[in-house]
Amino acid sequence: MFPIVDEEGLAALELNLSENPDLKNRLIRFFGAIEGVPIEETVEGILDRMLSNTFVKRMSWKGANNKVSFASSSLREIVKDSARENTLCARAADAAVESVIKSWLLRGADGDGSRKER
Repeated sequence: MFPIVDEEGLAALELNLSENPDLKNRLIRFFGAIEGVPIEETVEGILDRMLSNTFVKRMSWKGANNKVSFASSSLREIVKDSARENTLCARAADAAVESVIKSWLLRGADGDGSRKER
């Protein structure tokens, strides 16, 4: 299931989440085990395991330019809740987590960003 490599994989995850209410909590616990300090390391670690480099290049925060919207997907809440599983990030504001996500998406869209191909 992870990393998600395309729109079909994201749609399958969204469907699974709608059919299995406990799945979201299991994913939050799974990704919440990824720790880092500061919040940037935690969120980027989650995203690195959640999305493939090729797919992230077809995503943006709001879905501009016919890209897939991260903000309107279930991934948004899963990443925020997973980051808060880290005791050092437990009180992170939504805006702080979303800022890291937006930066990460922009770096992924610039070619290879700062992340290695898997």
